[in-house]
Amino acid sequence: MNDIYKEELKTLTDIMLKAEQFAKQFPIFEEYIINNKITWEDNYIKLWKKYKDLYLDWGINRVYHKDNSNITNYKNEYKWYLFNIYFNFSSLFGNYSKYWLEKLEKLDWVFFYDNSNSTFYIKDEWIEEFLEEANKWYNRAVITRSIERKELRIKEIENELKKLKN
Repeated sequence: MNDIYKEELKTLTDIMLKAEQFAKQFPIFEEYIINNKITWEDNYIKLWKKYKDLYLDWGINRVYHKDNSNITNYKNEYKWYLFNIYFNFSSLFGNYSKYWLEKLEKLDWVFFYDNSNSTFYIKDEWIEEFLEEANKWYNRAVITRSIERKELRIKEIENELKKLKN
């Protein structure tokens, strides 16, 4: 075998082994990590856009944060990998209502919540728990949004009836 091929094969094997090890850390992302040969050495990873029912247009991202400029509005020292998840209410609900999103901030596994831009930062070991709670929040918010729409429609129909009676 050609020496160049041997070196490429060795490099690819090393990457694949690292990806398999990394995937063990995140079972919910295992297939994606292995298929894309992602390793813990990657400084920015966009893993998915969806977790169960919750669609996150900007993605579920894992980023290496190395200084205070990486996390908006966070003032303390840090240097490690964090998942960051941005909630875009317009794409989720068609409006800008947060539907009590800030309640997720109080969960023990939230490293930091930037209320000004609705972004959560989560340490590796807590990502699955956070996503599970975020999905529950989303499902409750969808029900609330549905009720709001129905109530709005009822008011519109009542106003239409008043106009027709006059």
